[in-house]
Amino acid sequence: MRADETVHSEGSYVEDSPTYRVNFWELYGKESWNLQAFVLSGAKDLEEVLDWISRNENGRRVELFVELEDEPFASFSTPRKSDLIRLCGSDPNEGDSAFGFVAVPE
Repeated sequence: MRADETVHSEGSYVEDSPTYRVNFWELYGKESWNLQAFVLSGAKDLEEVLDWISRNENGRRVELFVELEDEPFASFSTPRKSDLIRLCGSDPNEGDSAFGFVAVPE
């Protein structure tokens, strides 16, 4: 990591309440992962999101993203298409072709 001091500036747009995506991963057997995904909207700040995650992770691995596009929530069966910025965590399947994942509906 590199940290360089810079002059303060403001972007032309600031989103005060972005939409977050949270993936909970849980090992299923010895060769696959269960995925339970959530969309979090209307959070006042990142601390509220992290608090929600800590109350709901139940020992599972966590991936946290912020969505780049404003995309309305449709239904569980409608895939979200917004590009994402990863804030923390990782997909346990990345770099390991021996593992797959199983989506678990709510």
